[in-house]
Amino acid sequence: MIGAITQSELKRLFRSPLAWTLLAVVLFLLAFLFLAFVDNFIHQIQPSNTAAEKPQGATVSIVTPVFTWAGIIMLAVLPLLTMRLVSEERQKQTWSLLAASPAKPWQIILGKYLSILFFITLACILISLMPLSLYSGTVIDGGQLFSSVFGLWLLLASLTAAGLYFSTLTSEPGTAALATFGLLLFLYVLQLSATMPGATSLLFYYLSPSSHYTPFLAAKFSSLHIIYFLLFIITFLWLSIRRIKNEIIFSQNNKFISWGKLAVGLCTIAAVAWLSAHYPLQTDISRQKKNSLPAEAVAVLKKLEGPVSITAVVDNKPEIHRRVRDALEPFMQSKKNITLEFVDIKLQRLQNKDSLDQRGQLVLEYNNKSETLHNLEQNQLISSFYRLAQGKQQWIVFLEGHGESNLLDTGSQGASKLASILKKQGYKTYSHNLVRSPTIPDNADMLVIAGAQKNFLPAEIKIITDYLQQGGALLWLHDDENLHSLEPLLEILPVEFLPGTIVNADPAIQKLIGSEHPAVFPVINYNNHPLAKDMDGQTVLAFARAVESTGQPPWQVKSFLQTLEASWNETGSLQGHVKHDADNEQGGPLSVGLSMQRPIGEQQQRIIVIGDKDFMTNELIGYGRNSELATRLFNWLGQNKIQFQISQQPIPDAKLEINPAKLNIIAVVFLLLLPLIFLFVGLWQWRLYRYRT
Repeated sequence: MIGAITQSELKRLFRSPLAWTLLAVVLFLLAFLFLAFVDNFIHQIQPSNTAAEKPQGATVSIVTPVFTWAGIIMLAVLPLLTMRLVSEERQKQTWSLLAASPAKPWQIILGKYLSILFFITLACILISLMPLSLYSGTVIDGGQLFSSVFGLWLLLASLTAAGLYFSTLTSEPGTAALATFGLLLFLYVLQLSATMPGATSLLFYYLSPSSHYTPFLAAKFSSLHIIYFLLFIITFLWLSIRRIKNEIIFSQNNKFISWGKLAVGLCTIAAVAWLSAHYPLQTDISRQKKNSLPAEAVAVLKKLEGPVSITAVVDNKPEIHRRVRDALEPFMQSKKNITLEFVDIKLQRLQNKDSLDQRGQLVLEYNNKSETLHNLEQNQLISSFYRLAQGKQQWIVFLEGHGESNLLDTGSQGASKLASILKKQGYKTYSHNLVRSPTIPDNADMLVIAGAQKNFLPAEIKIITDYLQQGGALLWLHDDENLHSLEPLLEILPVEFLPGTIVNADPAIQKLIGSEHPAVFPVINYNNHPLAKDMDGQTVLAFARAVESTGQPPWQVKSFLQTLEASWNETGSLQGHVKHDADNEQGGPLSVGLSMQRPIGEQQQRIIVIGDKDFMTNELIGYGRNSELATRLFNWLGQNKIQFQISQQPIPDAKLEINPAKLNIIAVVFLLLLPLIFLFVGLWQWRLYRYRT
C-alpha cells in the first residue's frame, strides 16, 4: 500500500510543472555559485597557496560553500512541494476518497513522505555531480563530499517531515507553505538566540537544524547530529500520523488518554535527545583526518600520565563555552582524564585580579606546573601540552651585532615570524651580543649564527670556539662569500663552503616556485635524515652556498638538504642568462645543509650548517615546508625527548588543474543544458496539464 501511494504521489509530482521548474531554478542558482567559487579558487586562492602557511584545498573552498548555499536554497524550495501533499487534496476534494481507502494513516503519511524523499535524493545527486566534475583537475576529499551530501539529505528530509505535518493541518496549500516558512524562520531565530546568556540558549542551539548541519560540511560524523535529525523526522511524522488518525478514525477513547500518549511520546523523544547529547559517538571521515589531532599531538598527550585540569576564565556566555569545548574536544577524546571547568571572568575581576586578560584565558595545570593561553588555536594548545610534558623550556640564543637576522625585525629580512613560530613550539628565544656580554649564557641549549654580515672580533671567536669545544649545539646559517672571521669554526667542524651561488635555471622549476630568478630554487630531497622523517613537499632557498663534508673523525656527518640535478654553483654573474661551466663549477645534486654529531662524554654534540639564511627570514619562511623545516632543525638540535612538530600534511586538492575547455563544458552542462532540459519538461507538463483540464 505504501508503494502504491508513493508511486501515485510521484506521478502527481512529476506530471506537474512545479517540480521540474524548481529543479531547474535550484540547479541554475547552484551552478552559478559553483562556477563563481571555482573561478575564485583558480584566480585568488590557488596562487596564494604557494606562499601560504596553511593552504586551502578545493574541497573547503568550493564544495563546502556550495553545500552551504544548497541548504539555504533548498529550504526555501521545500515548502512549495510539501504544501500540496495533503492540503491540496483537501482543496480538490480528493482527500475523502483516500481517507476511505483501505490504507491506514501511517501508510498514507509514509507514502507521501517517500515521494518527496525521492525528489530530495534526486536533487542531492544532481548537486553532488558539480564537485565530482572537478575530479579531472584535482582530488576532491571524498569523505567530506559524502558527509556534505548526507548532511544535506538529512536536513532536507527533516524539514520535509515538518512541511508534511503543516500540510495536514489545513486545506489551503498557501497556508501550509507559509506555516512551514514560519517554522524555518523560527528555527533560524533560535540559532541567533543561542548566543544569549542563560541556560535556555543551550536548548535553542540544540533545536536549530543548522547547528547540526554545519558539522557535516566539515566531515564530522557524530551520533548527536544524526540522532537529532532522525528524532526531528520521527516527531513530525508521528504528529502527522496522529493528526490523520484523529481525522479519519473517530476514536471514543478518553481525551486524557490521548493526551497522555502524546506526553509519553514527547518525553521519550526528549530522553533520547538528552542521551545523544551527553553521550555522543563521533568520527572524522575526512581524507586526512583534519578534524582529529595529529599523531604528534597524541604522542605528546600520552606522555602526560596524570590528570590535566583546564580552567577557562571567560565570559559566562554559552556561545563562548561552546567554542572552548569544541576546541578542547579532540584533546579530551584522546586523553580521558582532562577536566574542564568554567569560571566567570567578571567574578574574577571583582576579586581584584587586575592582571587578567580582557579576552579571558585558559589555564592548563599538570603535575604542579601550569600554562596560560589567551586563544584557542590548536597549535598553541598542543604547544602548551608539550611544554607541560617536557617540563623544561629550552633556550635558543641568537647572536647579534654582525648584521644577523633580527628576531624583532618585522621586515622581509627579519626573523620575527621565526621567533613567533618558536614561541608556539615552546622555545624561549634570546638575542645576545657578545661585546655587551662576553659569555654565552649557561642556560643556552643551542646557539644560532644567522647570516653574519660583519667580522667577528677575536675575543668573540674565542667564546664561540670554547662553546663548541665544550659540546654546545650550534645552528650556523651562512651564505656570504666572506666568512667574516669565522674561519676558526672550520678547524673544529668537518665542513667547507663551495665557491659561488647555487642556481637552477630550469624554466619549469622557476614556474613551479613562482620565481624567475635562478638563485631561488626548491629542495625536495632530504636524504632520509631523521630530522626530516616523513617530511615531504618542497622547501624554498635563495642565494645559497653549497657545503661539503671534510670527513674528519670523530664527527658523523650527513647531508639533509640536497638540490636537484639541474643545479650548480654559479661562480660568475647572476645577471642575464646563466650557463653552467662544467670545467669550473660543480653540478647537482649539491648539499646545502649538513648535520654533524660527535660524542662529548656521555652526550652527543649536534651541529647543523646550512649555506642559506634566507629560508628562515620573514620573506620566505611561509613558502612550502620552510617553517616546518625550521622547527625540525631546532627539535633535532635540542635532542628533545618528545620530538614535537606538527608536520604539515600536503593538501592534495591545493591545486585545480583544469583546462578552459573542460571548464566551459562543465559550465554549459550545469548552468545551461540541465536547467533548460528541466525547464522544457516543466513547460511541456504545464501544456499537458492545460490540455487535460
